[in-house]
Amino acid sequence: MKNLSKILLSVIITLITISSVQAAIAEDLSDQASKKLELLRAKLVDADGYKLHLQVVVRDSQGQLVAVMESVDIWKIPARLPDGAEVPYITDVLFDQLLDEKEIITLGNKKYEKAQFIDIWNLDKTTTWEIQRSSQHSLNFCGDFEGYGRQCMTIFQALTAQMNLAEDDAVTSQWTFLRAIN
Repeated sequence: MKNLSKILLSVIITLITISSVQAAIAEDLSDQASKKLELLRAKLVDADGYKLHLQVVVRDSQGQLVAVMESVDIWKIPARLPDGAEVPYITDVLFDQLLDEKEIITLGNKKYEKAQFIDIWNLDKTTTWEIQRSSQHSLNFCGDFEGYGRQCMTIFQALTAQMNLAEDDAVTSQWTFLRAIN
């Protein structure tokens, strides 16, 4: 009986040791995954020295709040003309020439120039099912390009939680740009 007790005690101690090692390894892997995610997010939100934030507000036809979604999961899409030529500095042009009101703010001992773009659209009967159940948002730029004429291109895309929209809902997208000041 004493031998059986010793064996059972050894097995229990071994199992406890193994499970604690697995928990430590899992925690370490979780930390590594978290660090990789933070690096990915830094790449997503830092587009040419800009930090971006999107807030989407949905209201019904009576103006009642339906949903609010926010995101910093924003990608800069390379702006290209029809022949494949990249449009350089498109973010600077958008920020400097098209976004009117700017203010200086400080976040964590860094100064930023802040500007916002607000887009409001209403759903109607012609809106497609994909838009009614959307989680992807795009910021497009249209302008006249020498030698190409009027062109429209997607500059930024963002992901939010999925929205289920109804007819006559109003969707307000507020894009906030922060540009670091040297």
